[in-house]
Amino acid sequence: MILIDDLNNWRWIELCGKDASDFLKRLTTAEPNNLKEKIAHPTAALNSQGKFLFFFYLQKIKTDSFLIYIEETKSQTLQQLLEWFDLYHFGEDISWNKKDDALYWIIGDDILKDQILTFLEPSFLDKKISITNQKIDLPIQKRESLEIQRINKLFPRAGHEISPQWNPIEVGLSSILKSKQGCYPGQEVLEKIISRGSPAKKLIRFEISGLTKTPLNFDETKIGQITTVQKQGNLYTGLAIVSKIYATVGQTFTCQNKEGRITHVKEI
Repeated sequence: MILIDDLNNWRWIELCGKDASDFLKRLTTAEPNNLKEKIAHPTAALNSQGKFLFFFYLQKIKTDSFLIYIEETKSQTLQQLLEWFDLYHFGEDISWNKKDDALYWIIGDDILKDQILTFLEPSFLDKKISITNQKIDLPIQKRESLEIQRINKLFPRAGHEISPQWNPIEVGLSSILKSKQGCYPGQEVLEKIISRGSPAKKLIRFEISGLTKTPLNFDETKIGQITTVQKQGNLYTGLAIVSKIYATVGQTFTCQNKEGRITHVKEI
């Protein structure tokens, strides 16, 4: 079990009120009443085409109180999220309170499993965490130290794989799309994609002989876009979003005259 302590670009708020659950249900992919407490669940707000507007983690505190954790990037900030909420706030009994405390992740052996995270605020932390009523010392790591593990698990990240260019299915987050009566923005479009069996693009893991972030090419045809890359051993490994017809393990490509190949494809 480890602690991640440098979430400097993360912000969080409390959303509360007797209409908070219905408000979140109407606007996001979450089923707020069905969330497990004490853990943060990946959640998205989408546009009418089903593409990302915002991606954040939603934690249920009680029936009428939720915490929202958002990683700020070039395409999403907490202030933008609040302004978007305000556009759709039509007198519901809700309010939000910004939190200024720093954040920490606590991650167990099932690191990054199912995109579910556990966040802690400093008031719970003195470099020791109370777990099952026992005090234990936790090793501390930096956020970026998780990048190789994130790549290996094909775990999408805001500002990288998660961006306004793509929808949740294309980046391997179909698990966050609830199946229910009612409708959130983009739901109908995504249900059509699911009914057809496959999105136009898929998340893949690749390895390549050199560092690059330019489009992937196959026979001079652009097949995808690199979103994350890190050095691992003598090669570079990373994540990319590619056209589904090329999303095959073993598929080769070129990038800046360097040769690479697809090693894994994220299951839908």
